[in-house]
Amino acid sequence: MRFGTVTLHAGFNEGAILQSLALHRAIGELRPGTDVEIVDHRYPVLMEKAYGPADDDRKKVLQDFSDHCLPVSPRRFYSADRHPTFDYIRSRYDAIVIGSDEVWKIAFQRRLKGLLRLQTDPYAPAFPNVFWPDRSIAIPKLAYAASAGEKTDWLSMSPRMRRKITDILGGFGAIGVRDERTRAFALWADPSLAGKIEWTPDPTLICDLTNDADPDDLRARLAAWGVDFNRPRLLLIAGEHPAYAAACTLLKTRGYQIVSVSDRNPYADIDLTGAAIDPLDWAGLARHFDACLSERMHGGIFAVLNGCPLICADRRRPTMGFPTKNHALSDMLGLSHRYVSVNEAGGQSRLLEMCATLQSLPYDRAEIGERLAELRRIGRDFLDRSLPGKHP
Repeated sequence: MRFGTVTLHAGFNEGAILQSLALHRAIGELRPGTDVEIVDHRYPVLMEKAYGPADDDRKKVLQDFSDHCLPVSPRRFYSADRHPTFDYIRSRYDAIVIGSDEVWKIAFQRRLKGLLRLQTDPYAPAFPNVFWPDRSIAIPKLAYAASAGEKTDWLSMSPRMRRKITDILGGFGAIGVRDERTRAFALWADPSLAGKIEWTPDPTLICDLTNDADPDDLRARLAAWGVDFNRPRLLLIAGEHPAYAAACTLLKTRGYQIVSVSDRNPYADIDLTGAAIDPLDWAGLARHFDACLSERMHGGIFAVLNGCPLICADRRRPTMGFPTKNHALSDMLGLSHRYVSVNEAGGQSRLLEMCATLQSLPYDRAEIGERLAELRRIGRDFLDRSLPGKHP
């Protein structure tokens, strides 16, 4: 048998690349002897307008990893047209898995005082797209940890779009969603889908990628870049914000060396946001630090997987009454006391309090380990039950 996954696997985002690899590996482990490929469909609007050119060492190494290290299909599709990819899927695969990540994001830009709504958001290819395989694809279809993201406002969608979404989702044998917001979206489309929908954790929580890179080599490279292993060190994965500036100033007075990756900001002692750190190095990065302040969901996940105490920060705001993905992650891991929304009233003060008490802030490794084990069980059990080809 041969399985294909359709997900967000290319671009300058370490978490997106790692979740695509983790899902691929999890399927291969659960169905040994099968071929598993990431269907290499890339949207020009996403690659060119959202991400842009590979103009620093970080972007170049991420692009190289997506192009040459991921287990992608032999054929690449670089097009806004989903139909040739659907033809390929029908001819090549015995089953298809959609997800993970924000594959079901549908975003509108309002024009003419809201009278005209256009799907021009570069981070959200216009619906219907390759992440919504219709009934012309008759092979088994399932979704794993799919997300609609925070921009999808289904209550403003047209009846025609709702019928299309309903018809597509009705063709899935199982639907794994990454968050309750996406569950509500799917149930809005068709309440009868309730029996098919299950919450599933991000693939990076069910397949360990933290040990792929050589930790000694990475430590040596960090030292060459100026990381001082004789000092307490904080890994910063967050962009510019006054709250982070204040937090870094405080931590520096406590002797911490601040090292930033992925999201450029001026507060770090060492800026590695443009450094050649490939995704598998990034997955093991946090083990070399004493704490991590992350605004990225996958940055938080990999900090926890590496046993690095996390402060999970957020600039997103809840939409339609649902928590942000960082808030949900913190609750799921029992780390609500380490979550802070910096744009809420008192958020900066709360962050500073966490930083001031960082070494004594509770971090129950045993409880976190138990929660991680349970998440792994939930995700792999869903896949095992949903994928065809299970041996009796």
